[in-house]
Amino acid sequence: MCIIYMGIGAIFLLVYYGLTGAIPKRSEIIVTLVASFTSGLLTFILYIEKLKFNYALIFHFFVMYSLWTITSLYNRWVSISSVDFFKHSLIFIGIYVLVWCIIYRIEQAELQRINDFLNQ
Repeated sequence: MCIIYMGIGAIFLLVYYGLTGAIPKRSEIIVTLVASFTSGLLTFILYIEKLKFNYALIFHFFVMYSLWTITSLYNRWVSISSVDFFKHSLIFIGIYVLVWCIIYRIEQAELQRINDFLNQ
């Protein structure tokens, strides 16, 4: 799972730097990959710990938002005092909600498939 998240982080870097036309520094790449690895590790830990869904979701959101914010501030993608930081936060929340909705739909479809199989 950590490797998958590192791949997602690498894709994010490619898209970001492709859109901005900037050249990433080695430290930016390393920080982003470490944050991506940590995100994957957190997700894996929450998966095996089996916390209540609401607690796990809130904890996951705040840790992911913290990692995203620290990485963005360190890489100077946004500054804490700018309007961009507010936009940055809204984009993160939007992506987070979208990803959870997709995961929810996939899980519901899988549960329906299993229930249909069991009912036969």
